[in-house]
Amino acid sequence: MTTLMNERSALGGSGSRRGAGTISEAVSLWASRPDLQTPVLRDRLTQLWLKSEAQRLTSERSRATATVGGPGPEGSIGKLVGAELNQQIYQFCMDLLGPEGILYQRYSKPGEQRGEDDWRGPIQQRFLRSRANTIEGGTSDVMRNILGERVLGLPGDLRADAGMPWKEIPRG
Repeated sequence: MTTLMNERSALGGSGSRRGAGTISEAVSLWASRPDLQTPVLRDRLTQLWLKSEAQRLTSERSRATATVGGPGPEGSIGKLVGAELNQQIYQFCMDLLGPEGILYQRYSKPGEQRGEDDWRGPIQQRFLRSRANTIEGGTSDVMRNILGERVLGLPGDLRADAGMPWKEIPRG
């Protein structure tokens, strides 16, 4: 559990600088493409920036109040929000690019140098990779259960095997 909580805290932690992280990529893409800017997309980018800032401040607060024994279930907040925010930010980037977003510059063979500044590849690859964010380190549904039960104190799901030793749980 400690390992998972550490992983979730790391996955959910955002940059410590305002405007850092994936939102900076969306802002940079926006600034580099004035030909694609519309008021609707500007509003979406503003909303994403605000969500990103709220997530950053929540992560800072969580780090500041972390228990001595390591991260607790509060790390699930950052992981859940961060994973879904990443997907929203990269979806915005793809929407900003429009039909150009489905183009993939080139594919590289394993070990071949991409020749790009960013090791993560083009924005299209980052968009596809963001889909894994809600799975790695525990699915978003698992994070919601942890938050409900351990942070909010809500009752857990009813389990017929509660209190039974593993070897006595019926399988099959």
